[in-house]
Order: sequence, then structure tokens, then C-alpha cells
Amino acid sequence: PGKAVFRWRKEGKARAGRVGFSLAGEGEERRFAAGVIFVPPEPPTVREAERAGQRVFTIEGEDEALAIAPGFGPSVISWARDGREYLRSAFPVAKSFSWLKPWFGGIYPFLYPAELDEWNWPGKLHEGEFEAAPWEGSIGGISLRGISLRTCLKQEKLEGLEVEVTYGAAGGGLLLTSLRVYNPSPKAFSVGAGFMGFLELGDATVETPELRRVRSRYQAWWESEGPALVRGSDGRGVLLVTPQGVPVTPWDSGEDGAHHAFGREFSLGPGGGEVIWGWWVLLSPGDDPRPWHELRHLKPGA
Repeated sequence: PGKAVFRWRKEGKARAGRVGFSLAGEGEERRFAAGVIFVPPEPPTVREAERAGQRVFTIEGEDEALAIAPGFGPSVISWARDGREYLRSAFPVAKSFSWLKPWFGGIYPFLYPAELDEWNWPGKLHEGEFEAAPWEGSIGGISLRGISLRTCLKQEKLEGLEVEVTYGAAGGGLLLTSLRVYNPSPKAFSVGAGFMGFLELGDATVETPELRRVRSRYQAWWESEGPALVRGSDGRGVLLVTPQGVPVTPWDSGEDGAHHAFGREFSLGPGGGEVIWGWWVLLSPGDDPRPWHELRHLKPGA
């Protein structure tokens, strides 16, 4: 009860909905609803090429394509569906964006030392040299293909931490982003980690369970248990779903658009590890985001 996953056996985008069930026995009948997720029968393909002199992996499905640059963030530099781009990226050269510098855009991970007396956010994970390789797995019955990126950090206050970033796509507008941090050293670390996503949806509204914000020229960001939805005036949207305990932070950057982020701070003792993950969903005009909220129960390793 509460969740179910089915494969989409016809051509089309990933879909979600709710279905009713009833159980009868011992003189009573009980009814309840369950979220149902329909995904393409086969996960997308992964190819490697060069773009603007940089190594780029492309994840291609029937109606969409993602591009990931291991040496640029490492970030998802493009996510297009039906010929329309959903991400705003600085590729191939990092720039500044509002008060962020360097800014990579797209979707990229961050990791920083969590210290009360010093401003370290969003950290220097982008300085790591990542080894990249195709990746595939199955989570909650959903088959995914994408890229795994690994590095051992050498930056001050993060030195020795091992990091693995995974981008896994199911096709049809469904993407998992996961960041695993492991501490093999004898000392403890206190860090913050997560992902930022910069969207290309034009004049958009931002919705969380407690707030719906209409865009203006003034900036605003807030923390929510989510999920969070950025929906453009043309009806297209990007939904971000995280598990319980990992807040989302929507950011209305005024004239520079509305964007997503998620993450949290945690401690890592010797031999300790932690995984921060979230699901990103492309929504077409008229799509109901609520059935997709069941994704918060589907985590790496499930």
C-alpha cells in the first residue's frame, strides 16, 4: 500500500497517476489509493563524445537528451525534450550568476565544510578531478542508465573524502541525482552537500506545499520539505522530489529566473558515509505533479 511502479509499454513520456485498490476479507472491505509511475520499457542509451574541447556524455531517450560534462562542475549541461531546453548552463566556460562565482549552471553537485565561523558554501567540489564511466542500475523497479563520477578530494578541510556523483535517467523526463560521501580517514568531518539546478523556463511560478510564489523582480529563497515545482508560463515545469529530512530550497532570482536546490548538513565519523539524492521530473502542460511525490520513497539501493 502507498506506492507502485509499472513499465510504460507504449511509446510516450514517463507518466504518473493514482489508482484505487480494494481489499476484502473477514467481513470487511478496505479501499485505498496508490501512486503509480509509468516509465519507458527500456532505459536510454549512453554515448561519449567531445564538445567544445571537453569530454561529454550524452544520455539519449526516445524524445529527450541529456548532456553531462565531467570536467565542468561536474554538471548536466543540457536537458532537452521535444527540441526544447529545460536547463540554463554556462558551458563551456564558468561564469558568475548573481552572487555565485564560479557558476556552472545546469544541474551540479556541491560539498562544503560546515563551519559556523566561516562562509564556505557552496564549496570547491568542482575543483576535484572526476573519473567518469557509464552507469546503470534499478531503483524501485525503475531501470536507469547514466554516468558515475568519482574523486578523492584534496581541498583544505575536505581532504581525503571520497565522493561519487551519479546521474541516472529513466527516459521520458525522469532523472535521479545522487551524491555519496565516504570518510576513510581517522578524523571526523562536518559537511554540507546537495545539488543545484538552474532552469530555463522563462516567466515561472514556484510552488512548495506551504507557498506559491508569483515571479517578480525581487529575489527570494526559502527552505521547504518539498516537493518543489517551477512551472513556466507555457505550462512546462520541473519538479524536484527529495526524501524526508532533505529540504529543497527554491530560488526565485528575480529577472534571472526561478531555480531549484536541495541538500543538508551532516557529520562523518571515521569510516562513515552518507548519500544525498533527489529526483527531477520534466512536466508537460497540464501534468499533475502530485502523483510524482511518491518518488520520495524510491532511493538508491532500494
